[in-house]
Parts: sequence; C-alpha cells; structure tokens
Amino acid sequence: MCLISNKIKFCTCNDEDLDVEELNNYWILFRYNPDKFEKIVGLFILPKEDTSFFELNKETILNRLKEQDAFDTPIEFKSRDRLLISINNDRANVEEDMIYFFKFTRGKFRSTEYNPFGLMEEFDQFKKGTFEELWDKK
Repeated sequence: MCLISNKIKFCTCNDEDLDVEELNNYWILFRYNPDKFEKIVGLFILPKEDTSFFELNKETILNRLKEQDAFDTPIEFKSRDRLLISINNDRANVEEDMIYFFKFTRGKFRSTEYNPFGLMEEFDQFKKGTFEELWDKK
C-alpha cells in the first residue's frame, strides 16, 4: 500500500447515474436526514487495515480536509455530515480496501467509526466523487 498525497483533491461527480462504488477509489458525502428512519439488520465485516500506512494516510486526509481547496467545488458542510473515503476498492481483492470515515462536527472533520448500517438508516448520499493527485510521488 502507498502513502496518500498531501495534495489529494476531492473531485465532485455531477453525473447522478454514476455509481462511484464501482470505481477503485471514491468518496461519498452523506447528509443526515431527520425524516429517514430505516431499520437495517445484519453484520458488516470491515476490510483489513494495513496499519503501517492506514494511520499515516488518515492524518494526511484529515489535514487536507482542513484546507479550503481540498474539494474542486465549494461545499457547505453541515454538522452531522459523514464522509466515506474508499481507497483501492478492488473487487477482486477486498483485503486491499482501505475505508476512512469522518464526521463533520464543530466546524471540522474528525475520524469516527464506520457504521454502514447507521448510514443507511439515517443518512442520504449528498455528494460523491473521485480523486486527483491521490498518491504521493516520492
């Protein structure tokens, strides 16, 4: 696994029909929907985290999210927004996936535990996209 670039750019996809989850690398911004209350029952197994790079990459992403130009278009984030980042989402080798998950609270993103069922129960997809300058060229 490689290190993520500190120049990573979150590119917004305007194509509503594009299923970013079919891409190798993608991000999805979820917005809390107070009127949505679905009950999902099941067990979700997270991919293994390559701990040698996972924490370093998480810090790089958090630092980048603090910068005004992290996204290609301005987005007004709201409290309770959730940001899912999936890197190397290779369907043939699920163990290579790295899932980063953040919540927006008190004006900034913070790392939080990924709960896919909680997302489906109370959140709607708001924005989605891919990346430019994803990998560090060192």
